[in-house]
Amino acid sequence: MRNSSLRPVNRLAIVILVMAGLVITAGAAWWMARSEDAEARATLDGAVDIFFSRTQSRLRANTQLLHSLAGMTRLLGAHDGQVFASYLKELDIRVQYPGLAALGHIQGVAAAALPQFVARMRRAGHADYAVHPAAGDGVHWPLADIRPTDETRGLAGQGFDLAADPALRAMLETARDSGEVAGSSRIAAIFGAQAAPGFILVHPLYAGGALPEDVSARRRLISGFAFIVLDAADLMGDLAGQLPPGVAGRLLVDLPQRGSERTLFDSLPTAPRASIADARQEAISIGGELALLEAAQTRPAGGTTDRDRSILVLALGLLTTSLVGMILWLYATRSAWAEVRAKAMASSLRASEERYALAMEMTTDGIWECDLATGATEVSPRFETLLGHAVGSFEQEGVDPDDLIHPSDRYRQRELLAAHLQRHVPYVIELRMRHSDGHYVWVREHGRALRDDSGQAVRMIGSITDVSDLHAAMERFRDLSQVSSDWFWEQDEHYRFVSFSESMGQQGGITPSLVLGKTRWDAAVNADSPEMAAHRASVEAHEPFRDFEYGVCDEKGAVYWYSVNGRPLFDDSGRFAGYRGTSRDISARKRLEDELRVHRDNLSALVEAQTADIVSAKEEAEQASRSKSEFLANMSHELRTPMHAILSFARIGRDRAGSAPSDKLRDYFDRIQTSGERLLELVNDLLDLSKFEAGKMPIEFRVVDLAQLARDVVHDLEAMMEIHGLQLEFVVADCDTRIKGDALRLAQVVRNLVSNALKFSPEGGRLRVEFASDAIQAGRRAQDLGVMLPALRMTVADAGVGIPEDELETVFDKFYQSSTTRTGAGGTGLGLAICREIVEAHRGTIRARNLPGGGAAFDTILPKGTPA
Repeated sequence: MRNSSLRPVNRLAIVILVMAGLVITAGAAWWMARSEDAEARATLDGAVDIFFSRTQSRLRANTQLLHSLAGMTRLLGAHDGQVFASYLKELDIRVQYPGLAALGHIQGVAAAALPQFVARMRRAGHADYAVHPAAGDGVHWPLADIRPTDETRGLAGQGFDLAADPALRAMLETARDSGEVAGSSRIAAIFGAQAAPGFILVHPLYAGGALPEDVSARRRLISGFAFIVLDAADLMGDLAGQLPPGVAGRLLVDLPQRGSERTLFDSLPTAPRASIADARQEAISIGGELALLEAAQTRPAGGTTDRDRSILVLALGLLTTSLVGMILWLYATRSAWAEVRAKAMASSLRASEERYALAMEMTTDGIWECDLATGATEVSPRFETLLGHAVGSFEQEGVDPDDLIHPSDRYRQRELLAAHLQRHVPYVIELRMRHSDGHYVWVREHGRALRDDSGQAVRMIGSITDVSDLHAAMERFRDLSQVSSDWFWEQDEHYRFVSFSESMGQQGGITPSLVLGKTRWDAAVNADSPEMAAHRASVEAHEPFRDFEYGVCDEKGAVYWYSVNGRPLFDDSGRFAGYRGTSRDISARKRLEDELRVHRDNLSALVEAQTADIVSAKEEAEQASRSKSEFLANMSHELRTPMHAILSFARIGRDRAGSAPSDKLRDYFDRIQTSGERLLELVNDLLDLSKFEAGKMPIEFRVVDLAQLARDVVHDLEAMMEIHGLQLEFVVADCDTRIKGDALRLAQVVRNLVSNALKFSPEGGRLRVEFASDAIQAGRRAQDLGVMLPALRMTVADAGVGIPEDELETVFDKFYQSSTTRTGAGGTGLGLAICREIVEAHRGTIRARNLPGGGAAFDTILPKGTPA
């Protein structure tokens, strides 16, 4: 037998197939590389968001420190160096205020009084004090005192007259006229070219202490400025160091001067940027000066991305294409051998037909074949005997197998058949067929379409297998699962629960509706524990597991503990299809373990009675630190500022109790009381929020007239509205304003919403509180979809600046303040978070929106009945 030569047409076909394989391989490798780049981009975006957020937080902390410094300078009058140094020491600058390089006081001095001022400064201990450079006539603004926060900094500049520099003088005038903090990055003019890049922020001080009402009064009463100096490298160095390798953090100023921006900080100054498309930017305001915060890659994203998968796809594709090309080439060059083989195959086919006929007689399955054009169906003898019919009776009596299918199963069968013919979906179905004696038997039917050269299905061939015993076994299994103390569950290939046996929840505990459609780590109360992380890794590796324990919280806040066993499922092709397993309620055992742990701790407490309180406090502090780390990060500066003010003014009052006038002492106590009340307000908000999050805030439902309740709350705020010249419009539509709720908590919601509206409304503005009927969804369960309950809507609207569209949801987050209303002395951002917790405890909803004519509105929708 010899090989024949390869025909040109065959050679061309092989070349086309190989080229197609190469194109597909290149496309698959390109798509995989794109996916790897997208994953790297997602990781980068998360790190950059944290970098931007923490930088903003540090700037706010230093601005708040400047407010506190201005208050102390205002009360001390002439600078007290000893008290100021003590205050600076207790601030713990290195830890609490990274980036703070210096702080001090700027004194306003008329030209005629300049010699006396210099002499006074020299008598106060500044022997070489001199005002420089000469700024001509008018008011001078020299640095009266400057305190470096680090002995190694060695900042010069004392006596420098800021009025001599146009940019610095403009900064002082802006702060003087606005009464707010102003800043500049032109600090080299003060400290010389050797000064590190950074910012100076100033806070105006006025004679009499209070902020004058208009600009002319502010210009007349201005006496000086408190200031701080920020070192850009210290401020941002460790934050930029947390960015991923190959990503630089930069801070740019002089943005309006396009093409001449200055870089105050760059974590990788010598590394080239890949392109503007690889940079993330965010504009920020530092004391009124616009700056640009930037995070950029220093090389293309592809250079930092692992290419393992795309390289593997490319290698496998090239290998597969090469093998296919070689096989086709060998096959095509053996045409003569193929002819001989064809004859052998024809002989083998005849033998196969004989074997097929024998197999038809011996198999336990029934075989069928259907002509799709005519609808004629042929069945094997075994098909007829499976259904209790005599061999050949189907043809003799004209029985159509489709007529034997149970009416309830016909729609599923026809739908699956259509999907198989149109979309090549596998045709495998279990259905009931009528036996000759009248009862129905369960069969599993497999089928496959035979298609012509154009791909059109012309025939169907398949088989049926009797699975009645399997269904009977399933019924027995279902009966056993209903009486078992354990229950059975199944998950899909995405690890989401899809079914539970009926015994789940019959003795109390978690019902299936709470966890259906969720993964185990979505529903668990210990989702962040190392044990859950190890369990998730095992499950994602498709490994079986036993006796894994986790807790789930029900709708009332009670925690139930379960022990679960599971094994992975795979389909006929070996593809992972999910998990199946059992669960057992071990809540009673867990409670017993907790009680034993309590007894053990009590025994230990009796042995160490003298140190019990200290140990308990230490354990509680450690637990609070672990569970509220993010909370402490956000609240540390909010709590520290009033606490510093209380301690500082208390110490000043103690030191000057015998010499200070009574009005000064009274002013110290007023400051202490104001800061204490601020601190108490923060603590009360935090306590309320923690109770709601723990599910321990009691809600007493009684009939409440919400409109009357709102009138009472607004009445308490009338004095504040009169001060700001605000008008209130109270609108009640033709509706019943009575609902079932907790009057005390609902009053808290009204007070927070109206107070916010007062805070952000312009002088002489108008507020509106409106009530109208509405409807609300009955619940979040599947059976509640589309079921609406009567409800009452309360709208509180203002005429302020409104809320950016992308912040309408985030304003309800804890510690969040809208970017359009954020100030250096703004609130804590807890008010709206508490409102949302109270409203959701009443099964209601609260949302924010912007009004077409300007201003913002908050809609609170509460059901009129008692929440289920």
